[in-house]
Amino acid sequence: IAPPDLNLTPAELAALAHSAEPAQRGLAAAHPLTPAAALRELAADADDGVRKEIAQNRAAPAAALAAAATHPDAEKYGHRQLVLNNPATPEALQLDMPLQVRFEPRGDVSLPVFGPVR
Repeated sequence: IAPPDLNLTPAELAALAHSAEPAQRGLAAAHPLTPAAALRELAADADDGVRKEIAQNRAAPAAALAAAATHPDAEKYGHRQLVLNNPATPEALQLDMPLQVRFEPRGDVSLPVFGPVR
């Protein structure tokens, strides 16, 4: 698997997220710089491959991971287990729990990283 192209802008990734082609939506779903709003939308995508990419994306916001884990087909395609195995999903995180956010710099942008409220 090739590393993501970090030259893609968030606007380009958002456009890919709205593509008619599942492969392009999957690229956006897997990319660490895709805007959070686009990732939340992709977590409900009709294509199971796109939802799988969300479940494995370490930069996906908690809301997108929760949506991927609770999709009606999540158990059928193993996405719930992928979310649980995602290193960005600590075992302590539970659905609907209060979260806090911190921002980690990644290149020219800062990405939100969620964790439990302490």
